[in-house]
Amino acid sequence: MNAAVEERLAAIDAKRARALKAAEERAEAAIRDRDALAAELAAAMRAVNEARDAQDAKDTADAEETEHTQ
Repeated sequence: MNAAVEERLAAIDAKRARALKAAEERAEAAIRDRDALAAELAAAMRAVNEARDAQDAKDTADAEETEHTQ
């Protein structure tokens, strides 16, 4: 009887260890995905800011040219 209980406990421990390892792997994958998305978002935000700055510079230049031609 004791051997059967020990065997069952060993099986439960092994299953728990596999489940824990799988959960850790999923967590690591989620962290990698999050980091990749954060980098993608940062790049997109930089592109938007650069485009906005370029448009602001163009608008300023156009306004100055309009002032000089009037």
